[in-house]
Amino acid sequence: MTRTNVELDLIRDLQSCVIVPSNEQHSSSNEACDQTTTQNLIHLFRKAVRAGHEEILSWVHYSGNFENKVAEICRETGAVDKTARTQIYKEMLEHLAGVTPVSLRIKTLRAKKICKLFGENGVGIDKIKYVTCSANEISELTNAQIQNVIDISRQATSKPISMKTVSRGNDQSHVTLKIADAETVEYDEPDDDDEPGDDDYKVDAFAGSLDWRD
Repeated sequence: MTRTNVELDLIRDLQSCVIVPSNEQHSSSNEACDQTTTQNLIHLFRKAVRAGHEEILSWVHYSGNFENKVAEICRETGAVDKTARTQIYKEMLEHLAGVTPVSLRIKTLRAKKICKLFGENGVGIDKIKYVTCSANEISELTNAQIQNVIDISRQATSKPISMKTVSRGNDQSHVTLKIADAETVEYDEPDDDDEPGDDDYKVDAFAGSLDWRD
């Protein structure tokens, strides 16, 4: 799935809120049933969806606490932001066997994007239960795309949404998002390695999921 498709899916999910409510009660029957039934498949599907939402929420909490720790170190020691982050990474790596420094940095920076979307200045953690995109798909969006999702979700609350991708010749980088009864939002998608505000690390130059086992 391309970044643009993920972006559009997020906007659509946040506007339509079509996912199963998180407070819905489910039976605790054993997943390994001898006979596969429709009800069993529904149960497994819902469980998988909830697991995905819990992963997203975990990354939001991780990133929020990481940033709080950075601010605390800077405030108490007078260290600059980058020095504080390096100190935290070093302390964490002592207890994370098999995780490389590069992997930890990338995962932390990608978690920051998830937190940006659902955190204090984003759409809110209460919206997590509505999304169908995975944590990894969200983390691979650029900062500009995440901000675009936030802006459109805010301005189009309670309004129907329709979307259209517009290309110019062979150029697929220009995207127009149209919202019914709302202003059309246009932007040029930044280059893959353009990640403003991400500690000067080129996050998207690396492939990989948010799985700690990478």
